Amino acid sequence: MDFRQIRYFVHVAEFRNITRAASMLRISQPALSRQIQLLEQELATKLFHRKGHGLVLTADGALFLDHCTRLLKEFEEVKGLFQRRRKSSELTGVVGIGMPVPMIQMFASPFLSQFTHAFPGIFLRMAEGFSALLHEWLLSGSMDLAMLYGISNSKVLVQQRLVVEDLALLAPAHLPFAKGGNPIYLREIGDTAMILPHRPHALRDIVDQTGFTPNEVIEVDALTLMVELVREGKGVTLLPQLSLNQVKDKEVTVVSLSDSGMNWDVTLCHSSLRPLSEAAVEVRRSIRAEVERLVTSGRWQARLIPATDEFDL
Repeated sequence: MDFRQIRYFVHVAEFRNITRAASMLRISQPALSRQIQLLEQELATKLFHRKGHGLVLTADGALFLDHCTRLLKEFEEVKGLFQRRRKSSELTGVVGIGMPVPMIQMFASPFLSQFTHAFPGIFLRMAEGFSALLHEWLLSGSMDLAMLYGISNSKVLVQQRLVVEDLALLAPAHLPFAKGGNPIYLREIGDTAMILPHRPHALRDIVDQTGFTPNEVIEVDALTLMVELVREGKGVTLLPQLSLNQVKDKEVTVVSLSDSGMNWDVTLCHSSLRPLSEAAVEVRRSIRAEVERLVTSGRWQARLIPATDEFDL
């Protein structure tokens, strides 16, 4: 057993899918499957059960995952300790940040220019994407930090809650339930299709928790296309207020929802397997401060979550 096999196992356990893990690790699927088999042979136990097109951890697999994540975290912390000992007096480095589309539009200016002025030695590399893609970027090391919707059950991600956003429907204005101006329950959309991202995504989980099953789901992983399909009358979608504020069109309307739990947390995350550089720690602190400024100024209609965990100190 070596650290490479342990990393392979952790990524397969995180994705619950050999094909996706192999793609992210940039190795062939048979090679990854073989490494998992060798690991199971050495441990003399089964780590995964097959379920449909995915994998589920066995009891031994879940126990092994707990130990592996601790081992890798400690290993990376040792590396980070000696890397930080070589630091210069000025913070330098490249820090990658992934954000959903509505957020990156807010953070592009003036945050980007102000941060660059305050920390000229740190280069910010910002990219936009949906939650599943941002999650993969964190695991692969393509991004140091990412802002995600909802709380993940991942054992690899370190998550810092920032704000709570309320959600509402964006619907074609001609639909009967969109004309009254009153809140509705999600079930009142009837047979109308819902335009939602592919699973896994926090929006899908929120719809599931209401107990309502849409008659049809149109799966789209692009915010602009989701809004355009609503404009064309193809269905309704569920969005946070930040995204809804950017939609100004007489063909669509915002409908409040009476269902409980129509909100989500926005979190700032990084991988526990890769300790943050001092430059990335400063970026994380600055992002938190910018979030507070955006909310208190009214530009971001959300509720701040008090900074209580160790990463806010």
